[in-house]
Amino acid sequence: MNDAASILNLNFNADHRLGQIQLTIERKLADINLSESERELMTYLEAVLKLDLLNGNSKVKDINEHRPGQETLAVLTEITPQIINPIIRAYFYDILQINRKDKFSNAKRSIEAYLSLTAEHESLSEKRDVYIRILRILSSLGKGRTALLEEIANPIWQDTMDADMMGDCYSITKLSEEMIPLLMDQEKYELLTNKIKLAVQPFLSLREFRHYRECNHVLALLLPNDSLTFGTEVARGYIMEADEYHLRGNALLFSVAELYKKGIRVFSQLKIKSFETEGLRTKMVEILKLAAQQQEKIGQLPPIPLKKLEFEIPDFQHVFQGIYWLIDREFPVKQKFVDDLKDKTEEYLFLKFMGSTMTDEEGNTVAVSPDNVDLIYRDAAMTRDIHCKTLLRPAYDKFTDKFAISETEIFWLIENSEFVPEDRIDIFTHGLYHGFCGNFAVAVQLLIPQIENGLRYVLKTHGIITKKILEDIQSENSLAFFFSHLKEILTEDLLFDLEGLLNESFGNNIRNLVAHGKYSTSRFFAPAGFYTWWLALKLSLQLDKYLLKQSV
Repeated sequence: MNDAASILNLNFNADHRLGQIQLTIERKLADINLSESERELMTYLEAVLKLDLLNGNSKVKDINEHRPGQETLAVLTEITPQIINPIIRAYFYDILQINRKDKFSNAKRSIEAYLSLTAEHESLSEKRDVYIRILRILSSLGKGRTALLEEIANPIWQDTMDADMMGDCYSITKLSEEMIPLLMDQEKYELLTNKIKLAVQPFLSLREFRHYRECNHVLALLLPNDSLTFGTEVARGYIMEADEYHLRGNALLFSVAELYKKGIRVFSQLKIKSFETEGLRTKMVEILKLAAQQQEKIGQLPPIPLKKLEFEIPDFQHVFQGIYWLIDREFPVKQKFVDDLKDKTEEYLFLKFMGSTMTDEEGNTVAVSPDNVDLIYRDAAMTRDIHCKTLLRPAYDKFTDKFAISETEIFWLIENSEFVPEDRIDIFTHGLYHGFCGNFAVAVQLLIPQIENGLRYVLKTHGIITKKILEDIQSENSLAFFFSHLKEILTEDLLFDLEGLLNESFGNNIRNLVAHGKYSTSRFFAPAGFYTWWLALKLSLQLDKYLLKQSV
């Protein structure tokens, strides 16, 4: 096993930094003549150096989760003292102490190796991440850390005290937070607390809201009896930054809303519910609505590529931007299908002199079109399927890989929708949420009745009575009645899409098939099921784009 140490020392000297080590590993692994044992060693080292020391990214494996086998640990025990590169030596000793191999001694050795990495740095910000790892190792030692506190924690504390609050606020507050579990003497905590307290008002005066929040956050931890007071200031720090940013002429309103959301979340965590917090929530919803309008105007959302089947989701700043990108596709143009059918009729005699029929899965004739005019709904259904498979569903998959959205956020997003009546927002939200979770069987069955109700709501807001009276009995008119009376309210292409998807036998007819229990589970996850969810989302957010006239 000494060979392993020799190989590492041959390739990595004491001066090699992390980037140089990783480049060397990459070059070695690309060498087809590399021996199997050396390849195995380099592959393991590559995996180790990708471990996250601070657990700051949930997608990266944390070093504390690394559990190599006993054989590997035995090799590390033997070779680590011989390794001359301090980065590799620190990682290997760290892995040994995590896995309780002579824990105290190896923890001390890993700390010494990590400390050697800070020798070439002067500022606290350059040393911060290594210091945090050292403090976490100390914290994991329990009572055993007492012997090391003066030797290791005190110098880190002194560096923190010597740093300038105006230039190094983040590093000071983060290290202060990490020192709290170490149980140093009370005087040290008091000095830290006073240092941070003195910076709070200057940061507020300078409108440095991020640093203002950082200070109040760590003060809430250092002074638990006053945590509610300091926590409240953290929340207000988000709101003040949002209000100031909102005053700028070029403010991106999604970013303003995100700051409000963070402030409201802190109030919620503190269990603070008041007239002030409810007012902030209302204001956030208003900003979200304005953000949607702003997005339409500035055209900032890149279109989903139409010709390139493989594409990446843009780097959005907020989940709501991703949602508007997802629904940013227009409906099929009805006139195009009419023109195409006319051309086909001229070319194919059977379309001119014979009608068409539509059959169900069991071979039963369910509809007849004597003059073939209903074939436009069949062509549109085929086009919808193609768009779902090549465009909409891949975009949805990209979105859900990158973002997650809660029911509360969906509620906020559609709360002022022109399509969803107030008493149906909760169930509409629930249906949309199931779609974002990929459960289209539940989503579609919840949303189809709500889409119909949304159309009824649009008619009512435009002064059209949707009920009929027969023999003193009042009942709702049919969906066909809705479509007929919506022609003066909604654009032709939207109505054509709705009719074909929901109600036409030559189209998808999904509303009737679902209502009569003729839709199998798998079909909910097919293009028509997915498209129903997508359409409900689009209508809830963008109906105003398709209104021919405003409500009376």
